[in-house]
Amino acid sequence: MTLEYFEYPQLIINTGQDGASITPKVTVPSNYLLLVPRFYKRKGKEDVEEYLRNFGRIVGGRLGAPMHLHWNDQRGLVHIGVGLERGLDLANREFIPHNLGALNAIGAFLIANYYVGELLKRGTE
Repeated sequence: MTLEYFEYPQLIINTGQDGASITPKVTVPSNYLLLVPRFYKRKGKEDVEEYLRNFGRIVGGRLGAPMHLHWNDQRGLVHIGVGLERGLDLANREFIPHNLGALNAIGAFLIANYYVGELLKRGTE
């Protein structure tokens, strides 16, 4: 299986008159739906969950709310939540942020970036 094009993950720092913000930009490969079954079979979900637990141990309560992951059998990781109303949602191959502050954005970015790396590593032959 060949790797398809995807954009390199970025943390975009915005400064302006309305204030400053950090926006994560993470996409999955265009063929990610083909990679997900092999990712699951090779225990990728378990590894990403462990990565999140380790991240949580390091940052503790500094993000203000615990992070959690939502999975879909066909689409893989579809939501990285921070508390009840903040997070990243996978839509049209891109993780879309909603209600994230700067520290939450960095944390969610790290998890999404790790997931994409593991998806590419475990999902290909």
